[in-house]
Amino acid sequence: MPNILDDIVTAKGRELTRRQAREPLAALRQRAAAQPAPLNFAAALRSSAATDRRRNPVRLIAEVKKASPSRGLLCPDFDPVQLAQTYAANGASAVSVLTDSHFQGEPAHLAAIKAAGAAGNAPILRKDFLFAPWQLYETRALGADAFLLIVAILAPSQLSELLALGRELGMTALVEVHTPAETQTALAAGAAVIGINNRDLRTFQTDLAVTAELAPQIPQDKVIVSESGIFTPQHLQQLGGMGVNAVLVGEALVTALDTATKVRELTAPVPEAAPALTVVKICGIQQLADAQVAAQAGADYLGIVFVPGRRRGLDIAAANLAASLRAEYPQRPRIVGLFADQPLDALTSIIQSVPLDAAQLCGQESPDYCRQLQAQTPVEIIKVLHIPDTATASDTAALTALETRLLAYQNAGCRITLDRLVTGLQGGTGQSFDWNIAAALSQKGHQFLLAGGLTPDNVAAAINQSHPWGVDISTGVETNGAKDPSKIRHFIHQARAA
Repeated sequence: MPNILDDIVTAKGRELTRRQAREPLAALRQRAAAQPAPLNFAAALRSSAATDRRRNPVRLIAEVKKASPSRGLLCPDFDPVQLAQTYAANGASAVSVLTDSHFQGEPAHLAAIKAAGAAGNAPILRKDFLFAPWQLYETRALGADAFLLIVAILAPSQLSELLALGRELGMTALVEVHTPAETQTALAAGAAVIGINNRDLRTFQTDLAVTAELAPQIPQDKVIVSESGIFTPQHLQQLGGMGVNAVLVGEALVTALDTATKVRELTAPVPEAAPALTVVKICGIQQLADAQVAAQAGADYLGIVFVPGRRRGLDIAAANLAASLRAEYPQRPRIVGLFADQPLDALTSIIQSVPLDAAQLCGQESPDYCRQLQAQTPVEIIKVLHIPDTATASDTAALTALETRLLAYQNAGCRITLDRLVTGLQGGTGQSFDWNIAAALSQKGHQFLLAGGLTPDNVAAAINQSHPWGVDISTGVETNGAKDPSKIRHFIHQARAA
């Protein structure tokens, strides 16, 4: 945990020692036990048919926030009780209170809001850097209904321990993640409410693409909260299309000229959550010029083949050349390395030496292999599931078996690509399977990349039929075995327009 996060946690440890000295745990537990029963934070963030017509289905957690380590003072006329009252009166589903001194917050702010009843029936979340049981008892004693746990500062055993204590105290944990590995840790610990922080707490850089990357990896029975970098109703529409249940907004509210109006703007009903644009992955990149064409046309992912013996396979030097695009396109496109059945230590070594954003596994890698890779590397894992050409959506048993496999890999922290099975080939088959299978999985709420047999001429039909999270193409944008710039541009245009 280098840089800002490391400094904050170190200071928080010293602060905890001082606070523990002032109030023994036994006395704190008595104060916690005297508090009224906590409100249901998770339930407050779920939309329902009865209320969606009168408010935005993406719920708002409005944050009481005075300052930021990166931006300094945000709210000169800071009044935590008045802010909470404004939030609750104008439609916020929950209120978050920053109690950490780095944000010029104090535990007393939360206690004052609770004592005044300023939040009304909206649950109150304590947002702080919590890592010790004493802090959770203090959180309940302050009157909070929910509390934040940041996976980046907790060992898995700590996370499980604090989740269990929170349940014992009747509070809900908002478990915050920023990477695929942290998401897997949160799921393994049994988190019910998962917050995706678009801000990297180590650098304080913010990118909404983090939610686009992680939300598909979270099962539908969880509550998903997107945090940081959210300012407009359009952001809520975009995030709603990704499956997000709620957003946590602070800066946009406390810096608004009229906070009440801003809250109403973010909680107003919308006709329909705008769907996220279909993600596009251009695979089999061999030349920097091809990568530049794809990036400039709007590709989200670029795939480089590392499978030995494959026609589009490249060495590490070429992969580094493609990854130099990062200097031109800092956020997008993301660089994906394609691998098949490589020993775990060899694959880990490649990932550590090449600046990849993701590893796509095209062979027979097991869910356990994926978990180990996820634990050893920081990259996104994409697992290809191959579908026989004889498979049909009407074969209920086969569809159930496929869904079981898909869930096993999703629970291992993988994103999924669906491609046709062709004997002797591992990915990049250039042949399609029955898209009704993909449509059936999409109807059940599964998200995936669609691959196999796609072309600029059929990609719109494929998207409209199967509703994938993204599309993945290689052969379909080639002429005589080489990438064709006009086909790349046409494919991306058609995918975006679908």
